[in-house]
Amino acid sequence: MPLSLFKKLGLGAPRPTTVMLQLTDRSITHLEGVIEDVSLQIGKFIFHADFIILDYEADELVPIILGRPLLAIGDAIIKVREGKMILRVDSKEAVFNVYKAIQLPRHYEELSMISVVEVDD
Repeated sequence: MPLSLFKKLGLGAPRPTTVMLQLTDRSITHLEGVIEDVSLQIGKFIFHADFIILDYEADELVPIILGRPLLAIGDAIIKVREGKMILRVDSKEAVFNVYKAIQLPRHYEELSMISVVEVDD
């Protein structure tokens, strides 16, 4: 979660952490902290999730990125061919159009990396 969004939401004081994160450009950044047990509504479901807080400039259209742990809580199924993501809780489910939701940020930069590993024969 970007620091700016964290401050706007007024979620209290984050838990300090000494964790460092290596970004795709191989730079190292320090986390601002961790906020735990945040209520998050996705469609008709409410989940509780933990977020790391980073000081970076976020795109207004994509202010937060949800990761695999949260998708696992919602028992998410992603049907790539159909462009659908299905979240399920108990016997209820919500279907989202993934292609509609996925948009490139306005300030798109390429985020790729190639690592070369030499192996002796």
